[in-house]
Amino acid sequence: MWSLFVLFALGLLGTHAYDGSRYDNVVAYWGQNSYGATHTDVVNYQQRIGYYCGDDAVDVFPVAFVDIFFSTGGLPSMNLATCNPTDNATFSGTLLPDCSALASDIETCQAAGKLVTISLGGANGGVGFSSDAQGTAFAQTIWDLFLGGSSSTRPFGSAVLDGVDLDIEGGGGTGYAAFVTEIRSLASGASKQYYITAAPQCVFPDASLGSVINVVAFDAIYVQFYDNPCGLPFFETTTWNFGVWDNWARTTSPNPNVKVFLGAPAASHAAGTGYQDLATLSSYAVQMRQSFPSFGGVMLWDESQAYVNDRYDLGIKNALVAAGGTGFTFPACSAPTYVAGTAYSGGSKVSYDGQNIMLMMYRPMTQMATGARRLFRCWWVIEYIEFRHEDYNFHLSNHYNCDFNHYLCIFFSDLWILSHTTVICGHRSIGLRLLHQEAAQEFGWMTGLASFHVEINIENQHETPLAE
Repeated sequence: MWSLFVLFALGLLGTHAYDGSRYDNVVAYWGQNSYGATHTDVVNYQQRIGYYCGDDAVDVFPVAFVDIFFSTGGLPSMNLATCNPTDNATFSGTLLPDCSALASDIETCQAAGKLVTISLGGANGGVGFSSDAQGTAFAQTIWDLFLGGSSSTRPFGSAVLDGVDLDIEGGGGTGYAAFVTEIRSLASGASKQYYITAAPQCVFPDASLGSVINVVAFDAIYVQFYDNPCGLPFFETTTWNFGVWDNWARTTSPNPNVKVFLGAPAASHAAGTGYQDLATLSSYAVQMRQSFPSFGGVMLWDESQAYVNDRYDLGIKNALVAAGGTGFTFPACSAPTYVAGTAYSGGSKVSYDGQNIMLMMYRPMTQMATGARRLFRCWWVIEYIEFRHEDYNFHLSNHYNCDFNHYLCIFFSDLWILSHTTVICGHRSIGLRLLHQEAAQEFGWMTGLASFHVEINIENQHETPLAE
């Protein structure tokens, strides 16, 4: 079965230069020998990076990690499982390993149209800046050691890497915007393109980089949809939040063309939680590709695991290529057209201006129990509303958006509508709470509402779940 799958993949794939606008790119971290951390069969341990560049399964290899920013000699240190196994030499007066023997591997990968970037941080990294000035200065260091600058202590010798990845999982966000800005400045006159990416946790906003990605441009975001309640095991629940990241990409990111990757463990032992078999991950990835224009592909942790897991990397690449690497069209609606003035009953499904609408019955609820919910003493609930299409907000006549206590509220006639679930275009349901405006303002009970329906031109509503 594996051989047929791989042969089909090989038939679909062909060498090409990296194109960051595509929907079928695969990113796989290399350097940590994640497989070796949980297995004893040395023959399957991580190989040199060039070993993995013989086919088109992987498009980008972030080299992991520069794990300490300021080490011996004031220079960073690196933690690589496959660098210089002969003598593990470091440059004199530093903890920077001399991995110059890998220069030819890196250049071979680049000649095959792949990107090789340097990843900073990691789960156990000793990273962070005390100021913007320190972040700016460190950008020059990284430029000289790995990118287009020069230094006598370049870990990969003559190889010029293709960019920087920030896998920052602690230490706060101070200085990172300045770091990215300086890297962009240094690269502005270069003869090649440099890429800047980040690998935040799926929890939004990310604790370390949430504010950073809002103010400086990234080319791609490799979201870690594992080891978190918003991860892949929760794809069929309302905590799955790829749509939140898509909304960020299209409405907040300084780079409107930023791509969001679905990050996944490449084997059952590659992460604490989140691993999905190839068929399941392929299905999830294709659904996201068909639903969100910011989708860029799949990120895997890591290549050592993927390669020996029945070529998991090649399998997911095959699925993405089959789904189409270019072009995006929002799914069409097949429901009957909404007719104005018609009294639809709960459960009716109609299309309106290209969107799907589910008009559901609501029911009275008791007083809210705790916290911000005490603002309102009674509510009605539309059970759910299904939809597909493109934008972030509801579109209602005579409405405005307001934000208080982390609620998204929309004013419409004499109703408050508050979303309380994460929604994925075409694949999820949204719960709406309907609150009478006067009742909300006066903290009274809702009265006089026996039935309700509204023309809602829903495109793509993405909101973080309301805390229970």
